[in-house]
Amino acid sequence: MTNLLDLPHDVLTNVLSHIDFSDYVALCHVDFIFFKIFGADMSLKYQVERQIAGVDDNPNSNISINDRSWALQRSEDGWDRGEFDFKCVVEVEHEASALCALADG
Repeated sequence: MTNLLDLPHDVLTNVLSHIDFSDYVALCHVDFIFFKIFGADMSLKYQVERQIAGVDDNPNSNISINDRSWALQRSEDGWDRGEFDFKCVVEVEHEASALCALADG
């Protein structure tokens, strides 16, 4: 009989990436190895962090999972301390036009 943990790591990670937070909690209670798997794989860890925070991810983002996780943690820490710093500056390369000059940008 094949065990879920007998699957290759990449297949197991793919399967686990489709579960929700309540299933994650249940799996971690069944076997500590699942807790270790989620802690060791950044994309799975980030998925759990997002579900806890109740935020969606942008799958088209070119920001690394590590950086997204860091930004989410920073945001959550800010909420915990009552410090709200949600400013985000995005550099956009563009050629100024007459309209931009009129708008001071």
